[in-house]
Amino acid sequence: MIYLNNQTYRNVAHCALEAALDRETKKRPKNPNWIEDERQLMFEIVNERREQLGKTPIPLADVERVERTAVGHTDYIHKFALYCSELAEDLG
Repeated sequence: MIYLNNQTYRNVAHCALEAALDRETKKRPKNPNWIEDERQLMFEIVNERREQLGKTPIPLADVERVERTAVGHTDYIHKFALYCSELAEDLG
């Protein structure tokens, strides 16, 4: 069995969030509501992780706040996923 330290686990969790968001962004050309769908996806994943950790759910407004922080970055997907992983762990 492989045991991960907290930082390694956070890196894995961030990569999983980034991969999920990257898959969702591929739908943008066909979806005029893509931003709402991406926020909803991250909201669901973050709260699923929080449930696994025994933490209370966060409101969608928290995900919207960190998404707006990522806007304008050339690495938007990376930043949005990073900020969401921080929300999941209560780091953001």
